[in-house]
Amino acid sequence: MCRRISWCPRALSLARNLPVPVWVTAFLLWHIFYSVSFLAILSEFNFATVILLLQAFNGIWISTIVSLFRAAYYQAKAIPEEFKFPKELLDEKNVFKAIGRWSRENKIPARFHLQSSNDGDVECPRFCPKCRVVKPDRAHHCRQCERCVMRMDHHCPVLGNCVHFHNHKFFINFLLAATALCFFAQAVIFPRVIEITKNLFETSIEALRNPNAYTCVASGIINAFVCSLALSWFLYTLASQMMRNETTLEGSAKSDYGDKGIFADGRSDYSVGTRWENFKTFVGTGRLWFLPVDAMYEGNAYTYPFTVFKQVAEEFECPLKEE
Repeated sequence: MCRRISWCPRALSLARNLPVPVWVTAFLLWHIFYSVSFLAILSEFNFATVILLLQAFNGIWISTIVSLFRAAYYQAKAIPEEFKFPKELLDEKNVFKAIGRWSRENKIPARFHLQSSNDGDVECPRFCPKCRVVKPDRAHHCRQCERCVMRMDHHCPVLGNCVHFHNHKFFINFLLAATALCFFAQAVIFPRVIEITKNLFETSIEALRNPNAYTCVASGIINAFVCSLALSWFLYTLASQMMRNETTLEGSAKSDYGDKGIFADGRSDYSVGTRWENFKTFVGTGRLWFLPVDAMYEGNAYTYPFTVFKQVAEEFECPLKEE
């Protein structure tokens, strides 16, 4: 029994990361279909054009794979020790009041919200009894990863990992490169596939010089078309959220980050200005943000500037933050 129990965490870890090698295998098959079945057999390009197209495809393909690995295996950094509160606070009669008082005394950089308790409404920051930490702004507890994650966007089953502050850029890099790969392959392959398909109306597939290559490429290009639609929609949705400086969780749960009456200081907005400025808070300030390289960020993963809307701030009688 002990042996079985000791293997459980390893089995769970393997299961979480299983989608990654599956995706890599799929992209590897794509590479084989493109380079061998199409460029080497079906295409009618000259040698120089084939080399150029192969290098372009390889560049996008490598960027996709590197981004996938970096997003999947870049673990979220631990929440700073200053956010961990004493275990005894959970035994207090009024836990919210105790944690709120402890947070104020220790000047924890987290926003307070109104929480109903036996002693009436008290101001208390969000906290996690499982991790025993005061949650930094925009942090959430992930049940799959079993820990609190700073600026968590969502848990991605494709990665077997959370999309969070430290790998958000690589996740965008993966979506961008994978989408570009699908569109590039379609632009290069579709004309030739359509030409061969038209000829099939006058002959049979057995008459083709390489019917297996045609079948592989045709099925692959259909797959690329479907994937390009799904990836484009996902990329557009995620980029739109980032340009508003909003995570997926924040967009789907406004009550946590902006509904009237939730925070003592009113309605919040993490926008720092223009869409591009908001986007840079996710991908960094470097010019090579579209490549899977480390980025430089301004600030840290647990404190964020925010704006309080005037109409709500007046109702709470709290000072406005200068924009």
